[in-house]
Amino acid sequence: MFFLFQIFFIIFLLCVSTFATSETQDCGEGWTYYPPTGFCYGVAIHSQLNTWTNAESYCQTFGGHLITVNSLAEYQQLMSYFHVLEYTNTWVGYYSPSETTYDPQKWIGVDGVETNFLKYGRLCNVFRWGVSVGPAGGKRCFAIGNDQEKPCIFDLDCAAAKATVICKRSPNPSQQKEVLFEPELSVSTQINECGDGWSYFPQTGLCYGVNKGTQKSTWEAAEQNCQSAGGHLFTMNSLEEYRHWLSYTYILNLENTWSGYYTPSGTTFDASKWIGAGNETSFTKFGKFCNTFRWGIHVA
Repeated sequence: MFFLFQIFFIIFLLCVSTFATSETQDCGEGWTYYPPTGFCYGVAIHSQLNTWTNAESYCQTFGGHLITVNSLAEYQQLMSYFHVLEYTNTWVGYYSPSETTYDPQKWIGVDGVETNFLKYGRLCNVFRWGVSVGPAGGKRCFAIGNDQEKPCIFDLDCAAAKATVICKRSPNPSQQKEVLFEPELSVSTQINECGDGWSYFPQTGLCYGVNKGTQKSTWEAAEQNCQSAGGHLFTMNSLEEYRHWLSYTYILNLENTWSGYYTPSGTTFDASKWIGAGNETSFTKFGKFCNTFRWGIHVA
């Protein structure tokens, strides 16, 4: 029996086999093709922060627009980028027209489609203007941020405020100008041979899956569930894999989540020594201990 801290519950499944990916659409260097939407995505990680107006013009030069969201799957894709960008305020391709009464349920997309983005996310507590406030006096534009609780939505002056840029375009690079986005920061669920409900991550060569609809489980039951699917609970061997894991926690709305590490029974607790996949690891090199659940070092 392992000595386990019972604070994480949702099950992550990690398949330990390597699968070959099938051929996907050619988006061009630095762009990632996302099969559920049929579009390519890229993030300008090293460019300066831009106003919404300049960011949209930037995306248009490459045959695209600022990212818009038309499904839960696409919202999850946006959230995975937002995490990789380490919660930096990020523009999304929606705005409210000038001199209109602010209504967070009616935003105009750069793709011409009106949307209620609140069905995917929530308004930030810090940047909450509320509903039915007076005219803003200028066009307001939409961004994803973090209010010290969870990812959230807020609106800013399109021509004054600055944020990170994520572009979206159709997979026709032969007809479009190329842009050197950061390939290693592209996050997607690729067409692959992992099986239904699993996603392939090229940086590790492994498949990942989350049992989002199941009941919460103990660590032992979660590991047995993963083994029955031919894998183990999620373990991390690089910063890239740690970020991939955290992108799933956003999809799960930051629910407490098991990872595949434990400390043996009868041992002195050492935060820098955890056993996972048969190997000892220092998990704190990737993350930090929660303030709420801090047991400290060298407890009995």
